[in-house]
Amino acid sequence: MSKQRGSSFVGSAQDVGGAADGVQHERVRTGPVQTADGRRLLLSVLGVGTDSGESAARVVEQVFQSVSGAQARNVRRALKRGLEIASQGLIRRGEEVAVAAVAIHKNQVVFASIGNNVVFRVAGQKAILLTKASNSRLGAEGAPQIQSGSVVLERGDRVLVGSAALIAPSPADGKPFVDPKLIPEHIQNLPPEDAAKHLVSIALGRDVDSNVTVAVLGESKQKRRWPVAAIVVAGFLGTLLLVIGSLAIFTPRESDSVTDFGFAVLVRGGVLADTGDGVPGLVRNLDTIPAGASLSAQTDAVLGFQSAYEASTNLTRSNVYLEQGADLRLRAIDPRGENAQAGQTRLVLNRGSILMFRQSGTWEYRVQFLEHESILSGAGPGAMGVDTSNGGLQIDCLIGICRYESEQGEELLLSAGERIRVEISSGIVEESAIPPEAVARWDALCSGCVEGGP
Repeated sequence: MSKQRGSSFVGSAQDVGGAADGVQHERVRTGPVQTADGRRLLLSVLGVGTDSGESAARVVEQVFQSVSGAQARNVRRALKRGLEIASQGLIRRGEEVAVAAVAIHKNQVVFASIGNNVVFRVAGQKAILLTKASNSRLGAEGAPQIQSGSVVLERGDRVLVGSAALIAPSPADGKPFVDPKLIPEHIQNLPPEDAAKHLVSIALGRDVDSNVTVAVLGESKQKRRWPVAAIVVAGFLGTLLLVIGSLAIFTPRESDSVTDFGFAVLVRGGVLADTGDGVPGLVRNLDTIPAGASLSAQTDAVLGFQSAYEASTNLTRSNVYLEQGADLRLRAIDPRGENAQAGQTRLVLNRGSILMFRQSGTWEYRVQFLEHESILSGAGPGAMGVDTSNGGLQIDCLIGICRYESEQGEELLLSAGERIRVEISSGIVEESAIPPEAVARWDALCSGCVEGGP
């Protein structure tokens, strides 16, 4: 599906192709990212693994998180850092992934690659290959041999990210499944999604013998033409805005404020809630609890999240399960505004144990304990248990992708079945598999969402 932001647009397509095992091993994510200093850029990450795609998905997610946590001027370093962090997790699991990552900010392209995926700059009638094929992979022994670089785009240029199969030689005639010299001709004047689909279909038409993936990023060539009447209106509006602007000097800008449209609903259990007056009150089933409230679970309890925001949101596809004795604050549920991180719910866990469960979507859940954060991220079904009952911080990643961020800003990516325990006093992090009895405990808390869930 194509996405458009201002004059920039992106699109991607992929197919299982002629893979002998009939499995899609490739994962691609392409779209806008906001960096830590508020800059918006386009990012595309393609991972190719050897399993059913989970390892590639974890790498893709790690790179996106690395870039969103960096300054715009440090994007090249953030791409490499994201790949290096992902490589550590792959080594632990004995997995290997080839990756190509591309970020576009204004007219500059920054890329990082390891393996034999391809990145092209398409300028006019030329497709210029920016990456070099390598036998190295993330997760292989030794330091990852990541190549990186940057180029400047001219107006109308596009960037293409593809898996190696796109231009690999066909066993039938020795010619590339898609001839790089013909790429400009194939995608000329097409929207990015159609361009990506067209290249994939060409490879399929020539019986490509493995998975094939293509992402296209660029700028629209279309220029807006302003009729004379519009220019006159624009002039009037400009004068009006100057007047309004002078008044705004003395008036707080509403867009600078953050409004939280979210609220929690008690599905079952006993909970005391302090909504700000310092007097905890008992919450009845199906009662609403506003963002900012502090909660204490008198029994095992379940909260659902809702939002009054008029636009679409997948916040409602999630629950938080509180074990008896859990004490937490609903710091932010659905914040919206110029300085808000939409698509993110933040909880502060003071003590006890909670389980975050997401049915679908990409909504991110952050649970803060002291200066440490446990994060349920990625896309699709996810479940993460957070336990502080033994004096430390324990994170069980039960479904999907989870992350841990230390008070020093260090990140660790977890996949389903993995646990980390953080010793708060020393900062030592221990990694292990989640024992069966712990899975059963979380599953009992949510009445079957872990073992009997998606």
